[in-house]
Amino acid sequence: MFSQEQILRIITNVLKKWHFLLIAALVGAAVGYIRVRSKLPVYTSNISFVLSTDPRPNSGLYNLATQLGFDAISSNPDNIFSGDNIIELFKSRKLIGAALLSDVDTKPRQTLLNLIARKQFKDKYASIGPLGNDLDKFSPAQKMLYQQIISFVEKSFIVFKKDKKLIIYVISVTSTNPEITYYTSKVLLDETSRYFIETKTKVFASGVKLLQHEADSLANVLSGIFSSTASMN
Repeated sequence: MFSQEQILRIITNVLKKWHFLLIAALVGAAVGYIRVRSKLPVYTSNISFVLSTDPRPNSGLYNLATQLGFDAISSNPDNIFSGDNIIELFKSRKLIGAALLSDVDTKPRQTLLNLIARKQFKDKYASIGPLGNDLDKFSPAQKMLYQQIISFVEKSFIVFKKDKKLIIYVISVTSTNPEITYYTSKVLLDETSRYFIETKTKVFASGVKLLQHEADSLANVLSGIFSSTASMN
């Protein structure tokens, strides 16, 4: 334990060096302020979407196909979009690249690629100029920046399922720029949705064509049988 005399002596020594304490406090406050100011805010954009995962189409077309012994139409495209497949699909560099070349509703109107390049890669964008939407016309430097931005976008978002029992997914994009955050989530979802719809349409259209071919073949066989029976009669 300190005696009263020792405590008074310590307080006296501290007061004698008050200017050092003041300087230390000011320096600490300045360092804290600079750190807070230099740390950019982080924005997050979350978009929920529902994915159709009905494993088999419950329709008259499918029932007719199975009755004819033709099950090709049951190759439902939903199985490639179910489970973790949809998450991997969002992470596909091909789809990310296609999304980057899509226009975003900004003023002036521009591609997502140009928006990210202008906001996030300022020095490189200034040196190589605006990027078009035709990859074949890109210079080597532009192609390199394009690949860098794909990697940047790939690391900026996650896709997850809200609940294992539900078919509701969420795409969550994080960035230090609010425009990049919002438009990346929106365009990625739009591009993946377009691919989803086109894939389903192509698979079912192919199934319908094959079913029509089976039906025509069956009709020709039946027509031949009826003709032969009529001739014999």
